[in-house]
Amino acid sequence: LRALKGIPRVGWVAIKESLRSTFRKTTAASINMIQSIYLLFATMVAFGVVYNSARIALSERGHQLASLRGLGIDLVMLSQTAVVADLVAGTDSDPGSIKLRAAGSLTVTSARTAASGSVVLEAGGGALSITGAVTAQHVTLQAQTSILTQNTGLISASAVTLYTKQGDVGTASNGLAVQIRDTAGGIDGSVNGKLFIQDSAGDLVLNRLVVNGAASLSTLAGRILGGGLSG
Repeated sequence: LRALKGIPRVGWVAIKESLRSTFRKTTAASINMIQSIYLLFATMVAFGVVYNSARIALSERGHQLASLRGLGIDLVMLSQTAVVADLVAGTDSDPGSIKLRAAGSLTVTSARTAASGSVVLEAGGGALSITGAVTAQHVTLQAQTSILTQNTGLISASAVTLYTKQGDVGTASNGLAVQIRDTAGGIDGSVNGKLFIQDSAGDLVLNRLVVNGAASLSTLAGRILGGGLSG
């Protein structure tokens, strides 16, 4: 019995490689979980920053498009479709200018400069619609497709320049309403489609106007002058 009691016993056995492996697996799992949490929070913060920046930019642009007033307006718009209203530029001492460019369609309800100012309206990816009065010394209208005046739309200027890439100017039932204020001016440009123009008052004056389609010109109280029409 005494001999048995003197025999050494093994109370615990540990393998170092197994301990290292278990420690590394536990540490890696913890690190991966923490990284996932950090990534989730970072994504949420980044989304919030981008969203708030977009909302602020949209709010500012909406305010600008609602009413643009100043001595000179030169606005480049990247939105696919734009609707602008109540544009006023220029004073008696500074004629001012309005330049609007849209990547898609563009609708303008009204635009006005001082007597010797200029207006440039461009719809780079669609139709250009004028639903109110556009008044300036020189008005340039450019569209990817058609140029139309609707409702009370009227182009009042001494000189008007028209450009379409693949569309008509006006329609057979509703010609582009213009008012040429000076016989020294007139209408010029290039229309890759049909042309329908109606002068609401006075003479309709043509300069160098190229039309790749049928053309219909009319005046309510005046003559058609110039004869600079080809196509």
